[in-house]
Amino acid sequence: MINSVGILWGFLDADSKAVIKNVSLKDKRLKELSKVMVTDINVSDINDNKKDDILFFSDNAFTAQFTALDSDFNVIAKFKGSGKDKQRYAHSQGGAFLPSRNEIMFQHGGIIYVLDNQGKLMGKSGTKYGNLVHNDFAFAPQTNQLIAAGEVDGGNALYFYDLNDKNWFKTNFEKQGRMFEVEQNLNALYEQTLHFKLPSYQKKSDKEWVMITSKKTRPEVDKLKGANVKYVIQKAPKESTDRSHLVALMGDIALKKDKRGKYQDTREEIVQMARDYEAEGQPFAFWAGHGNDPFYIQIETLEKILEVAPNTCYGFVYAEMDKVNDPRVIHFVKEYMPRLAKAIRKNNKAKLYFRYKNMFWQQRLTCHYGKRCFSQGNTMIF
Repeated sequence: MINSVGILWGFLDADSKAVIKNVSLKDKRLKELSKVMVTDINVSDINDNKKDDILFFSDNAFTAQFTALDSDFNVIAKFKGSGKDKQRYAHSQGGAFLPSRNEIMFQHGGIIYVLDNQGKLMGKSGTKYGNLVHNDFAFAPQTNQLIAAGEVDGGNALYFYDLNDKNWFKTNFEKQGRMFEVEQNLNALYEQTLHFKLPSYQKKSDKEWVMITSKKTRPEVDKLKGANVKYVIQKAPKESTDRSHLVALMGDIALKKDKRGKYQDTREEIVQMARDYEAEGQPFAFWAGHGNDPFYIQIETLEKILEVAPNTCYGFVYAEMDKVNDPRVIHFVKEYMPRLAKAIRKNNKAKLYFRYKNMFWQQRLTCHYGKRCFSQGNTMIF
């Protein structure tokens, strides 16, 4: 039995639960393995020495990583996927060692890697965010098949890879079972929408629908005579303006920035972007902050944007602002939000958009410091 407790990996006797042997993740042999998020473990004899080995399927910062240890915790195989295959929240699910082919299959999101027993890449198929992502895999020696069970998005079908085919991992499957049913239902709803007629008792709204997205509608949708839709582009400049005044208020945490941004845009350049969009008549929204850094764009710049683009600025997007005890979030709620509310009411019809991957995070901002901002006549700005 494999067991993991804190920083220890080890083997327990299946009956007595007594520790047979263990190793600390601080062991230098496990330096790389200690940094990953393991999402699947498989036990197989991959080097044919009549002793089982442990296969760890994982990711490191969303990049696929595979490691195999022998029973003495020595690394006997390893593999790291390409950064081009990086997938956020990918379901890194290793199927099984395939003894009939002496191969290891490794599913990382929509991509399947085929490795030899030392971790060398032998083949690859699929696309990130594109192919079916299965829940689990099992090798069937009687039929020499790899059985893929279900899909992580709710599918309940079984899929069979024929391992007699050297290109088995390139097999393309049509959706089956529940996911096929869902796909049919969505297509039916789409067709019903295309043929929708406004009932006589319902008045067409004069207000436009605002869609902050780069996606465009299909031609058949454009022909519909429904409500007007305003498509708004998104941009995410990162302001390079000095933050010493913020440091004076909350300390060095004000200097913490989002690693995904270069912060090379000056205040003047960002405001000029807004002026240009206004002159072009291009509706736009700026990503203005994130839980990693609420200050992508500073308040003085935001106020100026609203002033110079009263017709085309549709607002500012803030994502994952759930850390209500973070001094930066507290400052944002107490100082930024009231000033933004005032500027929005004065200059234009822009809104603040709060986006969250998990909906329960949103409730945190309606409590504590955020409560007064949502309840003092400011609801129209959200």
